[in-house]
Amino acid sequence: MKMKNIPCRYCGNVEYVRKHGSGKSTKMQRYYCTYCVRTFQIKYIYDISKPETKDSKVAKSSHYAESCSNNPTTMNG
Repeated sequence: MKMKNIPCRYCGNVEYVRKHGSGKSTKMQRYYCTYCVRTFQIKYIYDISKPETKDSKVAKSSHYAESCSNNPTTMNG
């Protein structure tokens, strides 16, 4: 069985990408790049999971981002 050459979303490497199970809720195929040691999916159905939204206003204004910034265990002091 020949797998399609899937490029890594982060480093673009094709040689080191392998299958890495499937998402819990979406059941979509996940991939793992052994070169940059990251996991990714080809298609994302949730906007917050898309790499281009990581630094956007949506990610910064999300409930998760707010709860992490208010967590006293992450503050120095």
